[in-house]
Amino acid sequence: MPTRVLYVGDLKDPGYDSNFVRLVRTSEIRTQEYIALSHCWGGLSVEAKKAYCTTQDNIGKRLKRFGLFELPKTFQDAVKVTRELGVLYLWIDSLRIIQYGDEGKDWKRESSRMESVFSAAYCI
Repeated sequence: MPTRVLYVGDLKDPGYDSNFVRLVRTSEIRTQEYIALSHCWGGLSVEAKKAYCTTQDNIGKRLKRFGLFELPKTFQDAVKVTRELGVLYLWIDSLRIIQYGDEGKDWKRESSRMESVFSAAYCI
């Protein structure tokens, strides 16, 4: 199981708002079902990627809640599909692994688990 996943929301949750998502630590959740997204950035600049990625500076906010509109269209579509399949969690490496600001520590730890993350996913 990955260390963190994106919680896309549950209609049964009294605080559900389809405009928001949040990162959660998998140690805090009961279900282990999640969808994994594999994607390519294309020609985005480093600065554009930083705006979408989880960094040391924004992980605290993302563990609370952040706007779906802050994500690229591909990620928004993945959230929509995850919700439509009735799955609560989505794994996207650039959101759940700290990409900038921690000297690569989180990436080194988490990237070694990629094979198990993809093989355990409900859907890729």
